[in-house]
Amino acid sequence: MYDSQWVRILKTLTKSELRDLQTLVEAQATRIEQKRLFHYAVQHLNSTPSVWRSENVLTQVAPERVGDEKLLRNLQYDLMRIAKTYLIQKQLDADEPLAAHLLAKAYAERGLDDLQTLSLQDGLAKNGAHTLRNASFHLGNYRLYDDLFEQISLSRRKGEMPFEAMSFELTAFFVAELLRQACLQLSYQAVSAREISLPMLDEALAWCDNRKDTEGGIWSVYQSAFLCLKTSNALYFKDLKTKIQTYSQNLSKKERRTLYLFMLNFCIRKVNEGANVYFNEIFDIYKEGLETHALFENGFLSRFTYKNAVTAAMRLGEWTWARDFIENYQKYLPAKDRRSAYAYNLGAWHFRQGDYKAATRLLQGIDFQEVFANIGARQMLVRMFFETQDFEALTATLDSFQTYLNRQKDIGYQRDNYLNFIRIVRRMLRLDLKNEGVRSVLISEINTMPTLAERNWLLDKLQG
Repeated sequence: MYDSQWVRILKTLTKSELRDLQTLVEAQATRIEQKRLFHYAVQHLNSTPSVWRSENVLTQVAPERVGDEKLLRNLQYDLMRIAKTYLIQKQLDADEPLAAHLLAKAYAERGLDDLQTLSLQDGLAKNGAHTLRNASFHLGNYRLYDDLFEQISLSRRKGEMPFEAMSFELTAFFVAELLRQACLQLSYQAVSAREISLPMLDEALAWCDNRKDTEGGIWSVYQSAFLCLKTSNALYFKDLKTKIQTYSQNLSKKERRTLYLFMLNFCIRKVNEGANVYFNEIFDIYKEGLETHALFENGFLSRFTYKNAVTAAMRLGEWTWARDFIENYQKYLPAKDRRSAYAYNLGAWHFRQGDYKAATRLLQGIDFQEVFANIGARQMLVRMFFETQDFEALTATLDSFQTYLNRQKDIGYQRDNYLNFIRIVRRMLRLDLKNEGVRSVLISEINTMPTLAERNWLLDKLQG
C-alpha cells in the first residue's frame, strides 16, 4: 500500500488540498472504514514502508477483519475514485470556460435552455475578463460559441449566428498551437536528425502576417519564436524578447517558461557559432526567469536549470552571484536531486576559482546518477589531477571514466567527444611533450579531430 496510486496522489497535495480532499471524503464515503483508511494514510504519509503493511493498516481501520486483503483493495479503490474526482474538480475550477461548456452541455441534455444560455453567457464573460490571452483562451471561447450556435440552430429561434467569432477563435487556437508545436520540433531537431514536418505551417505563418489586430495575439509570439529558431536571425530574437514582455500578463507561467527555453536554445546556438556576446543574453534570461519564477516547475527548479544558471554566471565572471545562487536556490531543487546538484555546482564553482582541494572533495564525495553530471564531474577531476600532476589519481580516473562512457549507449556524439578527450590525455601522459615535433603532431590531431571535449584546454596545455 506504501506505493499505491492514491497514496502517491496524497503525497503531492498541500496541507490545504489535503483538507479539501478530506471534506470530499467525509461527504462521499459510504463506509466508516473508508474514512478511517484516509485518516490513517494522512497520518502516516512520511512513515516508513513497514507502517503500511496490510496487517498494520487493517488493525487500525478494520480490527475485526485483519488479514482481509480484498477489503483493503476495495477501500483503496473507493478512495482512489474520490481522489480522482477531487483532481478533476481542481482542473475544472482552474478552467472556467471548460466548466461552463460542460455545464451547458448538461443543461442542454435536460432541456434546460434558459440555464444553458446563462451558462454560456457567464462562461464568455468570465473568459473575457481573464488576463490570459493564450491558446487555451481561444479554445475556451470557440467551445462556448460552438455551443451557442448549436443551441440557436436546434431551438430554431432567431438569433445572430456567431460564425465569425467561431472561425476566428478556432483559427487563433489552431495557429498558436501549430506554431508552438513547430518551435518544439525545431528545438528537438537541434539534438536529432529528424526534420520538422507539420502540415499547414506555411498557411499558419501567412495567417499571422495578414492579421491587422494585435490584441491578444499569442500567435504573433509563437510566430516570432518559430522564425527565431528557424532562421537564427538576431532580429527575430529581439522581436521575440519584446513580444514576451508585451504579452507577459497574457501568458501562463508554463508558457513563459517554454518561451524562455526557446530563447535560450537560440542563444546557445549562437554561442556555439562563436558569438560569445550571447552569454550575456543567456545570463539575463536566467535572472529574469528566476526572479519571476517562470523557470520553476510546480514550485521546483530542475537540476538542469540550476546548473545552467550557475554555468552562465561563471562564464561571465559573476562569481558572487553564482555562489549566492548555489546557496540560496538549493532549497528549490527536488529533494532527490538536491544533495548531488548542490555538490556538483559548488564543486564546479571551486574548480573555476582554482580551489582544487575543495572541488575534488565535493566532486569525489557524490555518486552522480545523472549521466552528464557524472561526466562533467569526471572531466573536471581529470583536469585537476593533470594540473596538480597527481598522475596516479589521474590514471585511475581516466580508467573509470572510460569504463563509464563505454556503458553509456544513449548519449549520442557526446560519448565520442569524451572518449577522444581521454585518448588525447593518455597520449599526453605517455609522450615526451618537451619534444616540439611531438607536440606539433598532437596539436594538429587535436585541431582536426571532429568531436573532442575540452579542445581549448588541451591546446593550451600543449601550446602554453
